[in-house]
Amino acid sequence: MSDTKIKRTKVEIQKEALAKLESEAADKRKQIAILEARQKKAVEIKQRALDERLKIHSGGMVHMVGLHRYVYSDVEVRDNPQDALIANLLVGCLLKLSLDLESASIDDLKRLWNAGREFRKQQQSDRQLAGVNPHLSELDELAKSLPKP
Repeated sequence: MSDTKIKRTKVEIQKEALAKLESEAADKRKQIAILEARQKKAVEIKQRALDERLKIHSGGMVHMVGLHRYVYSDVEVRDNPQDALIANLLVGCLLKLSLDLESASIDDLKRLWNAGREFRKQQQSDRQLAGVNPHLSELDELAKSLPKP
């Protein structure tokens, strides 16, 4: 019986071992690709959550100082059909603020920082908000006169 068996050479044995290792390596590469994709997705989800948290916080600050009261009274003139905020006005104000902050001195920055800290320390019911500009109806008229995009 042993006479009929074909003996494998050392080369054949090594080739079979190599083929097995290459198959295992291919499986490992697939597993690594899957794990890297999961890791990338987890990082993206975490970054999106941090970004969302920052936006919620920013919205809270806008609400805190009363800027949410600047809304269009008419659905037809809204900057954004999804909400009534006068986005063009608020973006213009925030742009001006951004430019002012860019060139502010350290004394100005400290003064603003302290004013904000003192405002935030107050109880919500004790905070004195600036009034809403009475000329908003004229802004509505301007917006109505502009052509729709």
